[in-house]
Amino acid sequence: MAHEIKVRFPPSPTGEWHFGNVRTFVFNYLFAKKNQGKIVLRFEDTDSARNKPGADLSQIEILKTLGLDFDEGPYYQSQRKEIYKKELQRLLAEGKVYEAEENQAGTGKIIRIKNPERDVVWIDLIKGKTKISSASFKDEKGNSDFIIARSIDDPLYHFTVVVDDFLIGITHVLRGEDHVTSTPRQIIILEALGSEIPLYGHFPTILGENKKKLGKRNGAVPVREYLEQGFLPEALLNAISLLGWNPGDEQEIFTKAELIEKFSLEKVQHHPAVFYGDKLDFINKEHLRKLPLEEVFAEILKRLPEKMQSNKLVEKILPLIFERISKWGDINTLLSNKEFDFFFEDPVYQKELLICDERMRKGVALDHEKIVEHLKEISKLLSGVSDFNYEKIKESVWEYASKEGRGIVLWAFRVSLSGKEKSPDPFLISEILGKEETLKRIDDATKL
Repeated sequence: MAHEIKVRFPPSPTGEWHFGNVRTFVFNYLFAKKNQGKIVLRFEDTDSARNKPGADLSQIEILKTLGLDFDEGPYYQSQRKEIYKKELQRLLAEGKVYEAEENQAGTGKIIRIKNPERDVVWIDLIKGKTKISSASFKDEKGNSDFIIARSIDDPLYHFTVVVDDFLIGITHVLRGEDHVTSTPRQIIILEALGSEIPLYGHFPTILGENKKKLGKRNGAVPVREYLEQGFLPEALLNAISLLGWNPGDEQEIFTKAELIEKFSLEKVQHHPAVFYGDKLDFINKEHLRKLPLEEVFAEILKRLPEKMQSNKLVEKILPLIFERISKWGDINTLLSNKEFDFFFEDPVYQKELLICDERMRKGVALDHEKIVEHLKEISKLLSGVSDFNYEKIKESVWEYASKEGRGIVLWAFRVSLSGKEKSPDPFLISEILGKEETLKRIDDATKL
């Protein structure tokens, strides 16, 4: 076994990557970097019917966006056919494989590998000791000598993968547990090639929130879509790394450097990992908070419509927007719901909304006239506030609200300013609007 660790990631260029694909690369990457090794990128593109033009470049772009790179490659299996043919010819000459007559395509004889029926045993770096009998490879005719090529010019997946691992010098094969059953076949081929056997490790399945395997039919979203929704690349890398691994402590927020430092295969869990959208939102929010505020506010500002960008109040609104988002895309949702429009235009009042929810009244009979009295009293109290800031506004109103019922009074106060059932507290809204606009809106609300 070579002293330098070398792992590989062998995707097919057939479409967009989901979390499962990227997780496999990430775990290989972290393992290699932690151990001063190398990661190889290799495209399994021999199935031309399934390949999508440009998918390979798109996949590489995703890696780069996430701050990931590779040390060797990319190799393309479609460009290595002569290599596979040469190895098939060598094994034929050595008598380790043989031609058979079952080829129905008329393109030549199929090639089978001699398979002495035995238990294939390996120490899986994640699952532990694993044993599969090669007798289980028997086909419908009872032949356990499995096919490795449709013809001398048409090698199959298990053979091309193994030849690449052998010739490129892969020391560790780390992949999803759906490949466990492939491992014994590949070990048998490696032995025939005269290769050292790499160490194998199989990562746990990723489940959706419904505890079913995460896939295209069960909620899997391409990583590119998450980026388009405004998730930070570093947050996605963080979240993906936690799908089946944790450092054994309470830390959940990591930089790439911290992930490399703390990653180990020993901490990869044996049971399936579950992807939770809320957890991703939380991680992204935490990464947003690590950014300089001026950078955050600049990003929010450029996503606002021009009428808001040019308004003098906008700088006061930016912190409110920041508190309400977990990703950049949430800004569009806030704008669509018109959640902050009332800061920039007069609110539209609903008379009924000024009277708070029945549950807040605690059995007290309340009519609109009483609400108007409360609003007029608040206006009078605020008129005497000279330093119109959050604390002074709250201080001036709090005693009265406590006496008359904070739920009732402050509800009416807030709705008079925003016209909305849900909005920031009235003291904050008042501070942002300023004294003159606050008093005007309260007065407007009393005239309903």
